Amino acid sequence: MPSSATRRFDEPALEAAQLLSRLGLAILMIAAPVGAVMTRRLIFILMPVGAALLLIAAMIAPQRTTYQRDGLRAVFMSDTALAAMFLAFWAALSMIWTPFPGETSERFFKSLGTALLVALTASYLPERAKTSNLYLLPIGIGAAALLTLVASVVGPDSLRGPNVENSTLDRAVISQVVLVWPALAALAVRERWSMAAALATACAAAAIAIWTPLALVALIVGALTFAAAVGGPKRAAKALGGLTVALFLLAPVLAVLARLLFSPDGFAASAVAWGQLVTQEAPRVVTGHGLGTAARLAFAGAAPLAPRSLLFETWYELGALGALASAATAWFAFKAAGRTGAAIAPFLIAGMAAGLSVTFLGLSTTQLWWLTTLGGAALGFAVAARGQYRTHRPHVRFNENDPPSGALRR
Repeated sequence: MPSSATRRFDEPALEAAQLLSRLGLAILMIAAPVGAVMTRRLIFILMPVGAALLLIAAMIAPQRTTYQRDGLRAVFMSDTALAAMFLAFWAALSMIWTPFPGETSERFFKSLGTALLVALTASYLPERAKTSNLYLLPIGIGAAALLTLVASVVGPDSLRGPNVENSTLDRAVISQVVLVWPALAALAVRERWSMAAALATACAAAAIAIWTPLALVALIVGALTFAAAVGGPKRAAKALGGLTVALFLLAPVLAVLARLLFSPDGFAASAVAWGQLVTQEAPRVVTGHGLGTAARLAFAGAAPLAPRSLLFETWYELGALGALASAATAWFAFKAAGRTGAAIAPFLIAGMAAGLSVTFLGLSTTQLWWLTTLGGAALGFAVAARGQYRTHRPHVRFNENDPPSGALRR
């Protein structure tokens, strides 16, 4: 069959793939952030639906190459993925000795399924992102920030709650201060700096209007990290990776020192409570108490002052091996972020720092909505990274010994 006829038959499949891809990205990048302002559960529907549309688009695309397969292999064989897989294996193994295996296993497999779905979807994204697709996440975050500002003034009381886990607006703002970084990266790829400044301002205004301390701290940490990473992303990535490793490995030591130096009712009360747990149950420092026990500990009131932190949850649930695996995952992730290119790396490093600051300072990492938000941020960065390709022809450089153009014509 002639190639022209083949192209004619391929066009409907190509158009269908492009339509499904655009629809899937619109659901993930626009509908999910905007919907999170009004309801806490919509994201659990939109994430799998959007990801499924992107995977279907990849399967029906007429000109699939080995890029997707190579990308999938590269994702799962990277140092970061191998460390994360060991962490997942150890977490699954800890369910043998956890006192709450039923609920914990259900949450674990939901979280693992979300992570695998995000990795698979990111691997099968088109090799080159269309310019119009780069604007989807900035549109979604900008609309979500404006809607949050409106809801802070005229929104119903049902959107607020006593804590982050029960407050729709708090969750929405925390999601925005993490998702804004891939949105800014997408605008930076297109060199839309005025739009990036307006988007960052809108996101900061929403965080101030709702006044969520975690969101404000994450925004400040992200901004400071971005300023440090612009001049040297690889150097900043190694510094932040080293700091994160130190925090993971030395956290219980610092908690024991806090128990010796501070009173239980002082400003370091949560660290003192952690130090008491470490000294009382020293053998468990190695293996941990099992996945899901930290949240149950706080819920049951057994240790009401225990910190709500990724550091505490990792050590209490997974012990030293879990902390080592988490530290290795963070180190490799920061190193990989520093190598993603000058246009993307500062934003990726800032987004990772913002996300870690949220989990280190008070958000329970067992919340599925938080893991889904991180998955959306990962997909946003993947789209922005695929928008980094040359769109202008390079300037022609003539050698001064070349003959003039008129001589060539003769």
